[in-house]
Amino acid sequence: MGFTTGMISGAEAGTPHYYIDSGGNQWDAHTYVNFHFDSSGSMNNIITPLTNAMTGAYFSSGSAAGQDGVKSTTSLRAELQDLYATGGIEGAPDYNTDNSTNGKNAYDAHVNHRSINDERFLTWSNNHYVGNNFQSWNNLGNNNTVNNIIQVFVVNESKGGFPNNRRGGGYYSTPWGEPFTGTLTKTVQATTSNSTTVVLDSITGLVKESDNNDGVVSEPFAEHMKLTAVSAGSLSGTPTITNISSNTVTLSSAQSFAANTQLTFSMTSFGFNSTNGSFHYSSPDNHSDYATDIAGARNVLGLGTGFKDILTISGQKPSITYIIINAGSGNNTRVSAINGVGNGVVGNAHNGPGGLNASQRHIQEGIIEGKLTFHATRTDGNNRSLNDFADITSWNEKSNMLHLVALTDKSNETSQAYWKDQLRAALQLNVSF
Repeated sequence: MGFTTGMISGAEAGTPHYYIDSGGNQWDAHTYVNFHFDSSGSMNNIITPLTNAMTGAYFSSGSAAGQDGVKSTTSLRAELQDLYATGGIEGAPDYNTDNSTNGKNAYDAHVNHRSINDERFLTWSNNHYVGNNFQSWNNLGNNNTVNNIIQVFVVNESKGGFPNNRRGGGYYSTPWGEPFTGTLTKTVQATTSNSTTVVLDSITGLVKESDNNDGVVSEPFAEHMKLTAVSAGSLSGTPTITNISSNTVTLSSAQSFAANTQLTFSMTSFGFNSTNGSFHYSSPDNHSDYATDIAGARNVLGLGTGFKDILTISGQKPSITYIIINAGSGNNTRVSAINGVGNGVVGNAHNGPGGLNASQRHIQEGIIEGKLTFHATRTDGNNRSLNDFADITSWNEKSNMLHLVALTDKSNETSQAYWKDQLRAALQLNVSF
């Protein structure tokens, strides 16, 4: 069978999604897995349950020696270790205590994880690793039988520059998949007549122009907050907020409001595909790290040195599986999308097409599908995507997979059982066991 690509939505909390490809890849004792976790900060709440799902013990209670061991339901080892056993398994009915034959040592040698303090996941498969030891793929193939290679990436962003959401700092410039407007309503406390200043009941969440600046440019990802509607009387234009002092705000143009008038302030995120002057670049060419990373990923997959070296060195043709689990954003994402702005309108970033946030759209539509300037509309022959994954990996004559699992608001999910199920389901997307 051929290449399988696509996306699975994981919106149902706690429900793993199983998609078994019919290509016939079977898990065996020569299957190598690397799990990669983004530890750059935005996934801090889930790194521990992810790690524990990987490092958890085979038994939740008891032992093989006591022949009373109860298999863990929250540890990936409890399910995968048996697949590497060459003798009896550690659990019932064998209770094999020999780690050299019960799969324990082999599991440790074949299934590994690490946390990476950056968001450039396209570089994370450049080398194979066991624990903290890295080796080239040709070295792995030269010294071992390799039938399946599975790479699982758990991320919630996918930027390619310095860590702040600044111009040029990432593949996308906003958490939102498409333009999104958030609103705040405030009450006028005292009548204002043809004045730029107005006293409000609260200034919580309001952002003045100078605050909507990331230190590089103003308005890089969202419009300045504007006064867009009033409950009574009329509004002259759409003034911005130029200053805030206590409960008094200064507007960019004079207004007249009666006391108790409701004022609606709005802020709009540009969204993933937006362009706004020189602030947001839709072309991946403007993100040098991304262009470098995608070229490197293409080489690793088969166009240069990488997985194909296993064929070149030893004649082996392992299946290649890339599963990207994007945990999604949180419910309290700033519309401004600017780090360091302590207030402002917040909302759920999952309002884009198909419920995808910007990083998920970047992965699906940019990296996987190669839409727009990632590949489809390019005239220079450069492919800034992996939409030809099938061709790049065709050297192995196997069913290969590049796939996104798009979760919703799971960046704060602390259930170890949930993440064990997600990791297990990812493994079964292209290799059955």
